[in-house]
Amino acid sequence: MKISISAIIIFSILLVSCGSPKSVSGKKTPVEGHWKLSYIADAAASKEFMSSRKPVISFSGNQISGNTNCNNFAGTLNLEGKKINFRDSNLAVTMIACEGKGEGAFMTALNRVDHYKLSDNGQTLQFLNGQTVELGFEKQ
Repeated sequence: MKISISAIIIFSILLVSCGSPKSVSGKKTPVEGHWKLSYIADAAASKEFMSSRKPVISFSGNQISGNTNCNNFAGTLNLEGKKINFRDSNLAVTMIACEGKGEGAFMTALNRVDHYKLSDNGQTLQFLNGQTVELGFEKQ
């Protein structure tokens, strides 16, 4: 009987630990932390964001969360080396009606991104599509 109870306890611990969330590579990712938008390639959206609350994005382990300046979003981080993919992140987005076109431009830019570049000091993050910088962020 003691063996059966011990086996059940060990099995339960293993089952719980296998289901616990892990970061993309089992440790912190290079983009870990909170970032505030400092640049967007879309000129009209850039003007709109510079006169209002700027979008933010946060990475914690394998999770993404943020705010478009109107709606919140969250999903799973798809990161492999310098490649980053938001299209397959299954982002859940709140559905508040927003003024302007900034939110749409921000989400469109996120979906175009295929890789990132982090500054040497780790304080600036750029999301690129090919050679084009779509979005730029500053560490918060």
